[in-house]
Amino acid sequence: MIAVVIDDLGIDRRRTARAIALKGPLTLSFLTYADGLAEQTAVARAAGHELMLHVGMEPAGAGVDPGPNVLTTDAGAEELRWRLDWGWPGSTAMSVSTTTWAASSPPTRRASAW
Repeated sequence: MIAVVIDDLGIDRRRTARAIALKGPLTLSFLTYADGLAEQTAVARAAGHELMLHVGMEPAGAGVDPGPNVLTTDAGAEELRWRLDWGWPGSTAMSVSTTTWAASSPPTRRASAW
């Protein structure tokens, strides 16, 4: 079995609509801070696609803006859970970059393994 995941969706609505229109099934990963997220994901789900949440995480280097409510190494477990739920309440799958500082942090990994 091969899985195709298209990541970073939601911000560019035109390109997101093109990805949703692809024949699938595909897995589509949406950024948590995209405008109209509920509408876009409803259309994607109706098209038969699996959905994931792309969660922003604390970058390894300075000068990178990962977006709002990112998972950071200094946030406690409750705050991390709130930030996960903020992005897309009730989501069950998430996509993160393994090159981020937070992805390698044990507290962040524990909180995201809900």
